[in-house]
Amino acid sequence: MQNTTYNDLLATDSIYQLEHNISQLIFTDNNCSTHFEYDKKNTCTILNLVTYNPLHKKHFLLHSLEAQTRLMAVKAMYQHIFTLKQTLKAKGSNYLLYSIEWFDKKTNKKSKSSFYGACIQQILAKFYYKRDVNELTLLNMTLLPQPCI
Repeated sequence: MQNTTYNDLLATDSIYQLEHNISQLIFTDNNCSTHFEYDKKNTCTILNLVTYNPLHKKHFLLHSLEAQTRLMAVKAMYQHIFTLKQTLKAKGSNYLLYSIEWFDKKTNKKSKSSFYGACIQQILAKFYYKRDVNELTLLNMTLLPQPCI
């Protein structure tokens, strides 16, 4: 990776460079690939950041946000991902961290994944993102203590 600082990245106009750096942050953390889904809603750009884990071959929503432009959205996502671990470690964080154990009906295998969010509904929305609710069976959901990490 190039020796690019946090402030240099926020000053860039390259969506691809920002996406690349977000992908590297996530891959370094959990070996997942990262996928950027952009959508327009009225005058806003919606960015859904999805991760794919090659071990269990499943995708989950990591984070979603809205901004005025695609560039502003990916910059905001970079800021969010870059500071996420510090945010989760902070006492009084607005985020909850859950460990979810689930069963894949197609492969007959159990897996465990971690999710963060402001409320349990947000956690479940991330777990079931663009998925048939019958595909995975949620076996156990454990709220992890704060600070989360």
